[in-house]
Amino acid sequence: MAKKKAGETEQNFLRYNNGVVLLADLPQSLNFETGSKINIPLLVSNYEEEIEDVLFTVCITSNKKVLFRDRISIRSIENGCVSELYNINYDLPKSDKPYSLKITATLNGGNIDVENEWEIYAFPRERVEDNLDGVVYADISYE
Repeated sequence: MAKKKAGETEQNFLRYNNGVVLLADLPQSLNFETGSKINIPLLVSNYEEEIEDVLFTVCITSNKKVLFRDRISIRSIENGCVSELYNINYDLPKSDKPYSLKITATLNGGNIDVENEWEIYAFPRERVEDNLDGVVYADISYE
C-alpha cells in the first residue's frame, strides 16, 4: 500500500488510496466559462466486496453556498471494476468575476462511508473591449 505524504490527513489519503474510491472523469482543463454547462461523470472504483443499498450524494458549492445537490439510492455496486454512478449536468452561474466550485461526492450505507472532492474554476469570457492593454490574464479555450 502507498505511504501518506508528510502532513497529509488519513481522511484525505483514503480518498484516493482505498478499496473503494469515488472518481470524477474531469476534462483536461479544470477551467470553465461562467454560464456554461458542465458535464462530469462520477464513478466508483470498487475492489472490495459488492456494495448494496447505499445512498450516493453529489453537491456543488461555491464560497460555502450550496448551488446544486442530488441524492440517489443505489441497490448494488459490483466489485472488481469501475462503474459509472452519476453524470453531473449543471449550468454554471453567470458572473463577471471568476469563482471556484467544489464538487463533493459521498457514498454511505451498510458498511461503507467514502467521500471525495474536486475543485473546478469558472472565468468570465473576456471581451476585447474590456482588455485595452492587450494582456490576456486567463484563456479557458485551451484543451
